Amino acid sequence: MISLQLKPEQQQIVESAEAFLTKASPMNLVRATANTSVGMDTHLWSEIANLGWCGVHLPEEVSGLNLDWVSLCLLQEQAGAAMSLRGEYSVTTATVEGWQISGT
Repeated sequence: MISLQLKPEQQQIVESAEAFLTKASPMNLVRATANTSVGMDTHLWSEIANLGWCGVHLPEEVSGLNLDWVSLCLLQEQAGAAMSLRGEYSVTTATVEGWQISGT
C-alpha cells in the first residue's frame, strides 16, 4: 500500500507556500492583476524566482533546489489554490524541465 502522508519537509513546503501566497498575493490583487495588460503580477514572479520555485526540481549545479517531484506538485497545488499563478507556473516548470532534458 502506498503512503499518502506528507513527510515533515513536504508539509513545511505546503505551509510556507500557503503563507507566502496568502500574504504576497491576496485575492483582490489576483483579480486586479488579471485585468491589466500584462495579466500577471511581475513583482510576485520576481519573488517566486528568488525563492527558487521555478527550479525546485532541478539539481543544485544548475541553481535548482534539487527537491523531488512531489515537492514541485505541492507548490503547484498551493499556487492553484491561491489562483495567483494560474497556468504560468506549471508551464514554466515544465519548460525548465524540458531544457534540462534536452541539455540546453
